[in-house]
Amino acid sequence: MVRLLVQWLLSGLALLVVSEIVPGFTVRDGPALVAALVIGLLNATVGFVLKIITFPISIITLGLFLLFINGLMILVRRTS
Repeated sequence: MVRLLVQWLLSGLALLVVSEIVPGFTVRDGPALVAALVIGLLNATVGFVLKIITFPISIITLGLFLLFINGLMILVRRTS
């Protein structure tokens, strides 16, 4: 449980760091933690299912198709 909490806080901190580095990407303290929670839930559910479904394609492309899946997950996060 402590590991999960630390990982969640580090994800929120990473979002804050990215918001300082990337122009046009702004996040405040509280929403960063909520965004980290949403990102984690999306990766744990939708991302996992997509990776299982596309496993044969990933094998054929030697794992390069996973870059497409990760890009798709970023697009889903951006619109939600």
